Amino acid sequence: CSRNLIWIASDKGECIYLYDWKENCVVQRIDLQRSLETKKKLIRKIEGVAVDNTGEYLYAVSERDSILYSYKITSSKH
Repeated sequence: CSRNLIWIASDKGECIYLYDWKENCVVQRIDLQRSLETKKKLIRKIEGVAVDNTGEYLYAVSERDSILYSYKITSSKH
């Protein structure tokens, strides 16, 4: 898990952006699905995100639905 990245929630975009401090740019946009069963339904009004101390899990809160979603972070090699 790189510590040079910051996770930024976008309530209007219903997504999370990964921002790279070294490169000074957004490196990835992540659309967070509410569940595997509802793949096209994204989290509505994301209020905030957090990553656990191990860097294995991402947590996102829906302001509209008052639900905490959790995701296992996987890395993809370019």
